Amino acid sequence: MVDKKKASIISELIVLFVACYFLYNSLFVLQWQKQWYRSGNLFPLIVSIVVICACLAGLFQDLLGRYKNLDKKIEIGNLKRLPLILAIMVAELVVWQKFHLFYVAMFVGTAGMIIMMNVLEKNWKKRILSALAISAVFIGFVYLLFDVVCQISL
Repeated sequence: MVDKKKASIISELIVLFVACYFLYNSLFVLQWQKQWYRSGNLFPLIVSIVVICACLAGLFQDLLGRYKNLDKKIEIGNLKRLPLILAIMVAELVVWQKFHLFYVAMFVGTAGMIIMMNVLEKNWKKRILSALAISAVFIGFVYLLFDVVCQISL
């Protein structure tokens, strides 16, 4: 068992460090290529900024004590679903590469991963409906970002 607050802060700091390194590299590549217009080259920049903001928000919440009323331990047994989640991710990539169905693969795969990770909801109907809704919003955001804003067809 690991203290939830310490584990959260450590994981957020690690991801923040990796995201800052990713941001630095994406800025270096954009500067080297001199391509600051809307294109696929901006995707690493957008992803790194979003991840940095999420990590900073998580650190802020952790330091303010969001775990006051929650169980303070992480059960290591929850990692049993990890191989299935990795298999879903590999299946997404295979469907995308072999059949060129990016949005379908990402919708089904994202919903599947959310269903597997949402262990707090015991009602399967609610779990599936919430996963489908979250997946639809996420895929809609990806569509708007790539196809509409950056004009990159996936």
